[in-house]
Amino acid sequence: MTPDTATTLRRLSISGRLMAIFALALLPFGVVAMVMTAAPRQDMPAMALATGLWLAALAVGWLAIHQIIVVPLLRLQALVALSGHDSKAARAMLDSKVFHSPEMETLAAQVVALSEKVSAHETDLNLSLAEQRQLTREIHHRVKNSLQVISSLLSLHARGEASPDVASTYAAMQARVSALNMVHRWIYDDESVAGVNLQALVADLCGGLEASLTSPTHCKISIDSEGVEPIIISADAAVPVAFLLTELASIAVHQGAPGSLVLRIEAQRRQHQLTVAVEAAAFLGADWLVDNAAMPSARVITGMSRQLHSKVWHDAARGRYALTFADPQP
Repeated sequence: MTPDTATTLRRLSISGRLMAIFALALLPFGVVAMVMTAAPRQDMPAMALATGLWLAALAVGWLAIHQIIVVPLLRLQALVALSGHDSKAARAMLDSKVFHSPEMETLAAQVVALSEKVSAHETDLNLSLAEQRQLTREIHHRVKNSLQVISSLLSLHARGEASPDVASTYAAMQARVSALNMVHRWIYDDESVAGVNLQALVADLCGGLEASLTSPTHCKISIDSEGVEPIIISADAAVPVAFLLTELASIAVHQGAPGSLVLRIEAQRRQHQLTVAVEAAAFLGADWLVDNAAMPSARVITGMSRQLHSKVWHDAARGRYALTFADPQP
């Protein structure tokens, strides 16, 4: 068999291949018939008989191949497709004995058994996954409640403290715990979203900061978050971003002049780069983070920026701290 012939056979269906092979096997009879065609007219009956026998052999071979091989294979194909979504119908088809041979029936039974085993395994996996999700949801619910209790205790201590410095420290601690609680809620309460809505998170965060950072020195704190675009960020980036905003807002309040304060928070995405910025009058001029690198807030900001594989930069003229980091769309 030449390579071209083998390639042609591979492109045919099973019945076509078998029929081609059968025709090649009967080719000598076809040659005899052709030779007899060239014989004298008195040999016409023998020639017709030989040609008829050759054609009959081809027809019988085609019928045998179609009924014994092709039809059972087509039924097996239908059984495989059926067993993927309807095991009862596949089992009924297997019990109807439509394959007409022990070998094909054995193969079909193995296909159905394998499909049932895979379906049972998939059911077990789904049950285990549902149980794991339930346990995870319970753990997150308890963590959220614990964070809320801690935040409430810090708020009580801050309100009952006579020293303004100590009360301010309690307020800063409460702001950090509240930020973590908010991020935790946004990450785990909405399982349908593969990320955190930064615009909604910052809006909640600003409301909490305006309440927790208010003091006799700063009776009114306004945080403008209109510059935050509707961005979905990854859960891994949400926690450090929330802590960065909380710490920068706390620094702006502590370093700001007495009276009402206004802070502006901006966030925008350009391709895979996300920029977050906080602007306040207290940030004008000297770089507070450089001058107070040993302070807890400065260390927290440095740690969070490292976690985002970036660095906070200061704009002295605008009174602005900003950070740009890579965060692909979740």
